[in-house]
Amino acid sequence: MTYMDLSDQLCNACATGNLLEIITLLQNGADVNIKNVFNRTAIQVMKLGDSRVIETLLQAGANPNVPDPSCGLTVTHDAAREGFVDSVRVLLNYGADVNIADERGTELNDLIYFCFVFFSTHNTMEMFLWRQ
Repeated sequence: MTYMDLSDQLCNACATGNLLEIITLLQNGADVNIKNVFNRTAIQVMKLGDSRVIETLLQAGANPNVPDPSCGLTVTHDAAREGFVDSVRVLLNYGADVNIADERGTELNDLIYFCFVFFSTHNTMEMFLWRQ
């Protein structure tokens, strides 16, 4: 099996949120940062609302700051815009860059702030402000 084969399988498992398959593929040598046939990494195609998948990929060395080749957004932009607070929290804990701007110039830290204000608790907001 080639790395590209493993990468495509890993991306498919991430897109469906199949944590057991993700772990198995990583143990068998899948590289979390190699792009699949659609030019996306596993973290770019994963199920955004599943913080366990995100943490597994980040523990394996996935880069949370890779921009999407079609729009320039990172997975953290996507998670913040969709209100996945737990996912954003995990991404921040693993080094997501809050200073990356979207296509309109809105910095990620602004999107995260609104995500936490509208979808979260006071404790999460304190964690975000502490990371600034």
